Amino acid sequence: MPILTPNLSEIETREPLEDGAYPGTVAQVDLGTSTKGNPQLIVDVKVVHNGKNYSLRTWVQTQGKAAFQFEQFLRACGLGAMADAYKKGDTSPFDTDSVVGANVLINVKQEMYNDEVRNKIASFAKA
Repeated sequence: MPILTPNLSEIETREPLEDGAYPGTVAQVDLGTSTKGNPQLIVDVKVVHNGKNYSLRTWVQTQGKAAFQFEQFLRACGLGAMADAYKKGDTSPFDTDSVVGANVLINVKQEMYNDEVRNKIASFAKA
């Protein structure tokens, strides 16, 4: 009979975090397009809290009125000078890999989605 040694220690919990601020690590950033056709970042943040692994995702607008999210995200990742340059009109390309691994502080809020309590990243701050 085959015998294996399971290890379930890295399972990400589906339990929602309570509202509050949590340190996390930017795990992945992908490019996407909003429903209005604007470019956006799809940001995955990993959080370890009370021995449990959480994975949270948010969508960060990079143009238009909601682009304050991108500025906030850059500053949280330690790229304040880059945020300042973009605010002054710099059009240099942004390499999403430059923020992977950054330690950030996320403000988490609970929200209802399809009759289920889920987490939402409400904002980013520098860790």
